[in-house]
Amino acid sequence: MKDLKKCLVPTATILGGPELHVDMGSTINLTCTIKYSPEPPAYIFWYHHDEVRNNLSVCASHTLLSLCCLPAYLTALLTACLTACLTLCLTACLTACLTLCLTACLTAFLNEFLSD
Repeated sequence: MKDLKKCLVPTATILGGPELHVDMGSTINLTCTIKYSPEPPAYIFWYHHDEVRNNLSVCASHTLLSLCCLPAYLTALLTACLTACLTLCLTACLTACLTLCLTACLTAFLNEFLSD
């Protein structure tokens, strides 16, 4: 039997994380990069203390999703945001891509298995 193709698992990281320090009241820019995703996730939710952050400006490109929190009220907000955002980016990406990845893996397995 031929070697099976490996599936790449989508990963998300916050640039400059896990800790950044900013002055109280200043604007922050969080940039989340998602790698190894077959397509951009349909949704990304950013949370702080279990609540969706609504006063955000989100910019997206094919390979880069960035978040601008306006304004950054406290340094603690940034720390909490970084911790929560990394988990949520991974969750959102995995939720959006898990079916595609599993389908690709199963298809590759069946093609290799049935070709022998």
